[in-house]
Amino acid sequence: LIRYILSFEASPDQIQVEIRNMTAEPVKFKCMEILEMAAQFLGLFQKKLQDICASQQTNSIQNIIRIFPDIQQAENDLNQLQPLLDPLALPQLLSIVSFWKNSSRIHHICKGLSFLSKAVSASIDSALLDSVCAINEKTSGGECALTYEKYRDEIERPLSDNMLTLFSYYSSSSDLFD
Repeated sequence: LIRYILSFEASPDQIQVEIRNMTAEPVKFKCMEILEMAAQFLGLFQKKLQDICASQQTNSIQNIIRIFPDIQQAENDLNQLQPLLDPLALPQLLSIVSFWKNSSRIHHICKGLSFLSKAVSASIDSALLDSVCAINEKTSGGECALTYEKYRDEIERPLSDNMLTLFSYYSSSSDLFD
């Protein structure tokens, strides 16, 4: 079991299940053994973080976000892990987890803008909206960060939060307008 967990091929959910299964049978470890296992976990986790930093341009988002059991806390986790991360990779990793944390709202905003522009015959960069909506777990980290920054520059920053909420609601209820 320890080798399975240490391989870091398991998702956080799988590890929790395995730990629960492991605790069903009482096993006694000495304090030193527990500390050695913790040090091994930390070393493997640090290596995993370094691998992600080195290949975050080409790695799929899935490989990045799966190390965070709660995506809502991922930005905070990254900031806490900052000493273990490549400083050049941190901004892009923060961008990726920020996008993923808000992806549902962002998709609704883009779909709402798209639906509304068709309804009133307005011209809008539909390629950007389509690109944002096409981001999924298989998308590379580099593509996600680039598309998200373009979305933020062209849509999120220039528009008020109230307008963004309106577009999001329009997407959620677009079937009422058809």
